Amino acid sequence: MVGIGIVSVSLLMARTVNSNGDESSSHKQLHLGDTVLPDHTLYPFLMAVDRSRLLAASRVDRLPLLVSYGQRRLDLACRLVEEDKPELATTTLLKAHHYLLQAADEVIATHQPAQAQTVLSQLSELHETCIEFKTDVDLIDKSAFEEIMSQNLSAQGRLEQLLITEH
Repeated sequence: MVGIGIVSVSLLMARTVNSNGDESSSHKQLHLGDTVLPDHTLYPFLMAVDRSRLLAASRVDRLPLLVSYGQRRLDLACRLVEEDKPELATTTLLKAHHYLLQAADEVIATHQPAQAQTVLSQLSELHETCIEFKTDVDLIDKSAFEEIMSQNLSAQGRLEQLLITEH
């Protein structure tokens, strides 16, 4: 019981790193709604659950989880932009990008051309979102979007190459 209390306090007092790489005390909110956003008190716990599920997943189950986590974080990033939380939206978009790049690498490493189109479509959606964020989101440093888009296009090219070699 003491362990649960320690973990809970640790999660609540956690420090976060924003998209500029600056470490700051996290400002957590307790929302009572249908979606747990990244500024929710329980969000770090849910991220830990996601990571645990990925670690425990079989090779077959890992790819759908990566795609699901990437899509969920992409949706959350869009919602955070609507709520005028650009820094948090950018950080969440970077997490979506991370999961989708892992999914692309998994498809290529395990040679799964049947899954390539699913990941390609998610990467395309991420790319379009980056373009929108870059123009609509009020941030001083927009270099994160350039980096995401560059890596994203590279991953898309590798997936397209996999599809071409299969036909």
